[in-house]
Amino acid sequence: GITGPHTPVDSTAPSVPMDITTVPDNPKGWVTVRWTQVVMNSNGHWERPDSSVKYKVFRFTGSGNPDDWPSVLVADNIPTIKGLHARDFIDKDPNLRSMYGNKTWWYRLKAFDISGNTSQWSVASSAIIKDITPPSIPKNVNTKGYENRIEIKWAANPEPDMAGYRVYRSLCHLGTWVECKPQDSCKTWQGYNPYGEKKE
Repeated sequence: GITGPHTPVDSTAPSVPMDITTVPDNPKGWVTVRWTQVVMNSNGHWERPDSSVKYKVFRFTGSGNPDDWPSVLVADNIPTIKGLHARDFIDKDPNLRSMYGNKTWWYRLKAFDISGNTSQWSVASSAIIKDITPPSIPKNVNTKGYENRIEIKWAANPEPDMAGYRVYRSLCHLGTWVECKPQDSCKTWQGYNPYGEKKE
């Protein structure tokens, strides 16, 4: 056969992105994902050019096997920035925060080169977005006074992440409010249940 000059084909995947960290921004409900940029392939040789590697960022709801666990591609084609050691991406999805309770997310990365070779999965890094939405104000609050106690009733809140209720008392609506704790010795407040059950 006739032979001639030919261009070698790059079939070696980039090395796996390392040093994955996640930093939640709870006021905004965002997560910053940071990693060390990849400059070598999986055989330990320099990528040519070393700024050609790009990244994909995936979000998971768990840390299980990424090949079996559903994921969302949250960033694609993030380029390497030559001269920087680390790279980052901010996940600003408005659905990261749960309405009820804290939410944990897991992130993994893959690197790919100009030939389309893709690295293995990175390790997973988790971030917790806190629930900063307070419960709604208790409704249907009613009180009944007796000679030695005051009974309080209210409608249970509908939020599924309710942990309990706190009851406060004051001499008037403009006075200083004091929490009525279960350990108070005053007999007036012995009927208070910290778990929100109504006293009948």
